[in-house]
Amino acid sequence: LPVLDLGLVPLANALLPAGSNLAQEPKFPLQLVFCPDCTLTQITETVPPEKMFSQYAYFSSYSDTMLDHARRLVEELIRTRRLDSKSLVVEIASNDGYLLQYLVEKNIPALGIEPAANVARVAIERGVPTICEFFGARMAARLMKDRRPASDPPAIWAPEALSRPADVVIANNVLAHVPDLAGFLEGGR
Repeated sequence: LPVLDLGLVPLANALLPAGSNLAQEPKFPLQLVFCPDCTLTQITETVPPEKMFSQYAYFSSYSDTMLDHARRLVEELIRTRRLDSKSLVVEIASNDGYLLQYLVEKNIPALGIEPAANVARVAIERGVPTICEFFGARMAARLMKDRRPASDPPAIWAPEALSRPADVVIANNVLAHVPDLAGFLEGGR
């Protein structure tokens, strides 16, 4: 059942350069519906992830609070999971390396997977090994089989990083943005 229809709206994080023609800005339906049988409330349209995340406006490192939280989380993970130079931590949707940088500083192998090229580039410049792709079952299977990303050439790539399963996999604020939940979760197995 329809709950709210906001019509066609532009993407919230797709900021246009000054002087852009607003009439040509991509817009997508934003309609909220409710299922009385299962009580699920959701939007009717899924925007293709490539449209939302190939170039992304949000950089986690802009927030001192986020950086402090990431640093404390890494300290806790090192302590509780006994992470060291033989460990591997993978972060899916790793943004600009805001979290993994603290592992890299401590010589703990880390790998970021980030689909937004502009954001992944910042992580790579920060020294965080990062693959610029969307994560899912196919990507995970290919990485475990071939030990290489599809992007060519990867800016930083250490094939030995995937010679073993990850000790920790992090995916902060990701599931709400994934249209193929089953494929995403399968990739994490």
